[in-house]
Amino acid sequence: MTIRPARREDAEAIAALHAANWRQGYAGILPGDYLAQEVEADRLTVWQDRLSTSDDGRETLVSLDAAGALAGFSCVYHGHDPVHGAFLDNLHASAAHRGQGHGIALFREIARLVAARDPDSGLYLWVFEKNEDARAFYRKLGAREVERTDTQWALAMGEWRLRCRWTAEELNAAAAG
Repeated sequence: MTIRPARREDAEAIAALHAANWRQGYAGILPGDYLAQEVEADRLTVWQDRLSTSDDGRETLVSLDAAGALAGFSCVYHGHDPVHGAFLDNLHASAAHRGQGHGIALFREIARLVAARDPDSGLYLWVFEKNEDARAFYRKLGAREVERTDTQWALAMGEWRLRCRWTAEELNAAAAG
């Protein structure tokens, strides 16, 4: 397994993995027609934009398998929230690579990056309450669900989301880990 910063040329593979995971994890949460017809183009636009523009507060990583294929990716925004710290916007492993340590390795590398940049920063993410698999994975990584709110995203109106959080101490332990 290799973890490295994402490059512009990774956008298409990241978008495809992202769309596939949303189709699986967000079925019954996001509209079926969006997941069937629009999600790939939407995610490609997002990742082409993110990977072609510079943002000192954002870092995106990819995890590659032994053959060099994309196995997972993560994206963090440093200093995003004055209370909760850095925002983990994405942490995904492909269905074919789940259970092989890619998600854990990406999380630990994100923890190292955040701790190196700001040792007093925590880390948080949002997860849909109905996304039980993701919630179980985040709990395995030590996250605590600290807040429940309804989403204001037009595609998911009426859905509940949870803030999962790691304190600075928990994140530093994961980084050492």
